[in-house]
Parts: sequence; C-alpha cells; structure tokens
Amino acid sequence: MLASALQAGATTIYTEDLQHNQFVAGTLHIFNLFLKVAMQDESVSIT
Repeated sequence: MLASALQAGATTIYTEDLQHNQFVAGTLHIFNLFLKVAMQDESVSIT
C-alpha cells in the first residue's frame, strides 16, 4: 500500500493501521482519522 501511494505521488494516506503523524520517505504523511475521534470521545463526560 505504501509503495503504491509513493509511486502514485500521494502525499497523505489515511489509515488506522500505521503510526499517526509519521512520514514515509520524507513525503508521505500517515494520518489516523480515528485517533482524533477517539480523543474527542474521551473528552465527553456522562453525568
């Protein structure tokens, strides 16, 4: 998947399977959308 993204010239890949905010080959940014959602869910308190 990463090799294909790099070959296609992609700059960002969205996945929950790799480490968030990591750069591959200095150009491909790994972004975990679920991490932001999880952090928002933790800030919600139920009383």
